[in-house]
Amino acid sequence: MPRVDERIDVTNTLESGQSFLWTRENDECGDEKPWYTAVVDGDGVRVRDPPDGRGIEYETTGLDESRIRELLGLDDDLGEIHDSITDDEHVARAVDEYGGMRVVSDPFFPCTVSFIVSAQNRIPRIRSLVNAMAHDWGETVDGYGDGFPDAQTLAEVGEEPLRELGLGYRAPYVAESARLIADGAVDADEIRSLPYDEAHDAVQELVGVGDKVGDCILLFSLGFGEAVPLDTWMLQVVEEHYPEIEGDGYTQTADGFRERFGGYAGYAQNYLFHYARQTEFM
Repeated sequence: MPRVDERIDVTNTLESGQSFLWTRENDECGDEKPWYTAVVDGDGVRVRDPPDGRGIEYETTGLDESRIRELLGLDDDLGEIHDSITDDEHVARAVDEYGGMRVVSDPFFPCTVSFIVSAQNRIPRIRSLVNAMAHDWGETVDGYGDGFPDAQTLAEVGEEPLRELGLGYRAPYVAESARLIADGAVDADEIRSLPYDEAHDAVQELVGVGDKVGDCILLFSLGFGEAVPLDTWMLQVVEEHYPEIEGDGYTQTADGFRERFGGYAGYAQNYLFHYARQTEFM
């Protein structure tokens, strides 16, 4: 079975609220770690932490290793990242616990829809809605499940079927954002080419995308390592542990976090977010 020997904790990477692209197939059984499956670019892919804990094992219908590395952030230099952010005692504790966790790079459209849907929703509900859209309008790859539909497909589906599926008030946001992306009015490659501040404004041209959702898309899809999504968990972390960087509103607080952690602020945020959710950190 193919494997990649870079350090990664697959389970915590894919279950830390970064990505809703992957589905957990099974629970751990003895030395067997759970598999996670996805359909990306029309191909199925399955990954897991191997029993010996080194790297990942994977199966795929056609993705090459470079694409799998990209999806899982395996080309990020964890040593450099950890050296850059662990002079902070709180991040250091989170890295001690979850140091193999990486930042994903999901395809732009499913990432966008996932985080539009995330508003006022818990992670299991977000997964359920994303999986339902894939089931109803995506293409199936035998043995791997359903791929997320493309922007043109959901633009044609329109608001009412999305509302009936359970998206509620988010349905028109998803339908209109799908149209904007399908029509090329909002383009992922153009956003990637911009400086962070301009990219943060540009991604908010999508409907239902504000500061926090925009930062999620920039960090978890478009490669902006300085993006800092500030949800209620992270705002509590800042209030409790970083009052000196708490600003007057989202932008000032996020800027303070970036000033503290630099170009890897997104990694620092992700470790703190996951650590806070899993422990009594707050």
